Amino acid sequence: MNIQQLIAQIQGLGIGATGSNLSDLTQEQIQTGIGSQYSTAVQDMLRPEMFQTLSPELIRGGSIGAYSPMFQQQQQNLMSELMASMQSKDVSKAMGGFAGSGQAQFAQSKAKDVYGQGMQDVVGRAVGAKTESLKTLQKIIDQWQSTAQSFTAAGV
Repeated sequence: MNIQQLIAQIQGLGIGATGSNLSDLTQEQIQTGIGSQYSTAVQDMLRPEMFQTLSPELIRGGSIGAYSPMFQQQQQNLMSELMASMQSKDVSKAMGGFAGSGQAQFAQSKAKDVYGQGMQDVVGRAVGAKTESLKTLQKIIDQWQSTAQSFTAAGV
C-alpha cells in the first residue's frame, strides 16, 4: 500500500482528494463525500464531527521521502566511523605496505560491513515507520466507511 493507493480509495468514496490536499480535507468534505455513496436518509444522519481528518504529520510519514533527514544524519555518522575505521591502526598494520594482502582486505571488508549494517538498520526503521503511518491512514479511512455503513446496517 502507498499514498497513491490511499488517494484512489478516498476518491472512490466520493471525496475530492489529491496528494497535495489530503491534510486540507475538512470533516464536512469527508461527510459530503461519504454521504454521497448512501441514501438521503443516511446522508441526513451523518455529521461532520463523526469523521476524523488526516493530519499532515501522518500523511508525511506515509512517504519514504519524509525520512531523508534521518538517512542523511545516519549516513554522515556512519561515514565518519567508516573513515576512522579505515584509518585505524589495525587496518594500517594489516596493510603493512601491501594493499593487496588478505589481512588488509579483511580489515577493510569488516569496516564496510559495519557501515552497510548501519544503513540497513536505518532503512528498516524508516520503512517500518512509513508502513505504520500508512496503516493508520487506512484505519481512519476504514472508520469513515464504517461510520456510514453503521446507519445502513441499522435499517436507515
